[in-house]
Amino acid sequence: ATALVVVLQLRFMQVAGEAETLGAASNHAALNIANALGAWLGGLVIAAGWGYQAASWVGVALSLGGLAFLGASLLVHRGTARAG
Repeated sequence: ATALVVVLQLRFMQVAGEAETLGAASNHAALNIANALGAWLGGLVIAAGWGYQAASWVGVALSLGGLAFLGASLLVHRGTARAG
């Protein structure tokens, strides 16, 4: 998941336009939310008795969700760039 930090930071900076500081701050806020969400969901699966390996699968699912969100963002951006 750490490898996504650079990709997300670059993406936020691309779409932020003149509000690059806001884009950078949004990236850090999103990372903090993701960190808390990952810890909480990992704790839930461990508390449910699914074991420590299940927490790793939660991390995989969240990472794939982040990649899907990035892909959707790129598709939307390309569509608006062609239209504009």
